[in-house]
Formats: sequence, C-alpha cells, structure tokens
Amino acid sequence: MMDEFFVARLTEFGLSKLMVPVVADEIVSLAKVDGYKAAELQKMKKCNSRTDVYVFGVLLLEILIGKKPAKNGRSDDFVDLPSMAKVAVLEETTMEVLT
Repeated sequence: MMDEFFVARLTEFGLSKLMVPVVADEIVSLAKVDGYKAAELQKMKKCNSRTDVYVFGVLLLEILIGKKPAKNGRSDDFVDLPSMAKVAVLEETTMEVLT
C-alpha cells in the first residue's frame, strides 16, 4: 500500500497464517474497504498468488494515476482503480486516464 506521499509500504508478508483466524479475517475485510481486496478473496477467504497479483496491479495503478484506491470513492482523491482501468481499456481511453 502507499502512504499519503505515495511511498510504497509493505503491509503484509504472510503474517495472516500466524494470526488467529478472526483477526486475519478482520484485516482482510479492511483491505476491501481500502480498495485492495481481490474478488477471489470474497469467495475463498484465503490469499494466494492470484490475489497478490491483483493487489500489485492496484498498487501500480495507484502509482501511475496518482490516486488512492477505494471501493466507495468518497472524495476526488479516492477512486475504484480497477473499475476505472477496465472502463479506460474498453473505451480505449487509457492515455487520458494516465495523464
């Protein structure tokens, strides 16, 4: 994840395997609120390489676009980055989004 100055921060490195399941589930649910939760997590409730790739993609979008991810998009600084990228690709407007 990125801090307020867009500096990458390591937030989880397999620690969920060492946590009590209830605490791990709470942390995963917070990721959804922040816009980092992959769709696979909603079904499986377990992290794997696919969820890691998804989060890495969200992180790259955050760096390229300069906005923080959020599912609810409460302000101009927070947007649903995966949905924004999908629409930009489908409408062939990726360069406009990235500039």
